[in-house]
Amino acid sequence: MTMKSKRDSKQPAIPPLPPATGSANTPLRAFVSDKILTVQIGVEVLEWASRPENGGTLERCKVDKRRRIEWAKDVINEMTREDEVGNSPLAQFLDDMMDKAADNGSAALCWPNA
Repeated sequence: MTMKSKRDSKQPAIPPLPPATGSANTPLRAFVSDKILTVQIGVEVLEWASRPENGGTLERCKVDKRRRIEWAKDVINEMTREDEVGNSPLAQFLDDMMDKAADNGSAALCWPNA
């Protein structure tokens, strides 16, 4: 009677775990939880995405890896910077996405507006 060694038995590969919520390498994602719409991106992913080879627009400079958090805060400042009438790029983005959701037939809407 022969016994197989543990090395001979093939075990399925364990897939990598997704990054922990709030992790610096969290991919860009959006979700609703506890009645709050949340958009997340890890600071490492934001820095990675800023590079031209990854689709980013920073061609003459790069993010100092030691200052990723400062970079993220600067990006937030630009997202929420209001113009003279109180509009911000983030508010405009949300307005545009609400229009697209309506145009694509969101079942959450009542027609006609009553």
